[in-house]
Amino acid sequence: MKNYIKPEEYVELDEYAKINDNPLGRFLHKKRFGTINKLVKKYSYKNDEILDMCCGLCEWNIDKIKIKGLDVNKKALEIAQKSGRIREIILSDALKNKLADNSFNMIISSQALEHLEKPSIMLKEFKRLLKKGGILVIAVPYDTFFSLIRPLMFMRYIWDGIIKGNKYFLNKGGHINHFSPKSLSILLKKNNFSILKIVNDFRFTFTIVAQNMKNE
Repeated sequence: MKNYIKPEEYVELDEYAKINDNPLGRFLHKKRFGTINKLVKKYSYKNDEILDMCCGLCEWNIDKIKIKGLDVNKKALEIAQKSGRIREIILSDALKNKLADNSFNMIISSQALEHLEKPSIMLKEFKRLLKKGGILVIAVPYDTFFSLIRPLMFMRYIWDGIIKGNKYFLNKGGHINHFSPKSLSILLKKNNFSILKIVNDFRFTFTIVAQNMKNE
């Protein structure tokens, strides 16, 4: 059973670039990137060791904060590094990395946890890598019955997936888990994270800032 779906299993980089090919999509994703950027700047300090786990193109880092980026997609890492959005490349599966325990003051996880069959395994990896008191900034789709992403994804599944044959949308974006702020908060608390802040972006995505209270 898979615990982590690699990006290349459901989307190629050129297909990923087409996800925001409409004004609404661009607006919503730009809002998400802005939220992550503001929270990282608010909760990080000078000389912090910061990791973006499953960073992809790391589009949130418009201010080019000094961070490391981990991903399995080499091309995405190279683009992000060339743009200045990540300083150091770590080419690795998130759950098979060789990074040392207690390496980071902050970890960013954007649009990754919804792709996992067992998200608690990734949370344990975050805890292993974070120092005690370290900060986790985690963003996921706001995916409930009354959220904005449900009808938008359904329309794109029909039009882009079935009609146009786009693998990303035909696979429903590779989403396995469906989170609300409440359900993700409960999961984080079960893994000994303390919730510091929750930001809801139009019930399309939401971002939680959590603190690592102890290592296991």
